[in-house]
Amino acid sequence: MIKEEVEEMHITPRKEMYQKFINKLSEKEVIALKVFLGELTIEEASKETNYSRYQLLQAKARCKAKMRKELF
Repeated sequence: MIKEEVEEMHITPRKEMYQKFINKLSEKEVIALKVFLGELTIEEASKETNYSRYQLLQAKARCKAKMRKELF
């Protein structure tokens, strides 16, 4: 099974893999990903979305877990 996943990584373009990953995230997790990548601060994200800091931190943790599962 791992061999098949590795082969898929070589076949699937990175952009397509990234898009596939993004599509699996909730709206809150996408915002948390932007925080994780440094596009937004957690304060900006909280203010713009009305999600609490705690909710965004939880979403960030879920996003990281999904990223590990999807990419590794």
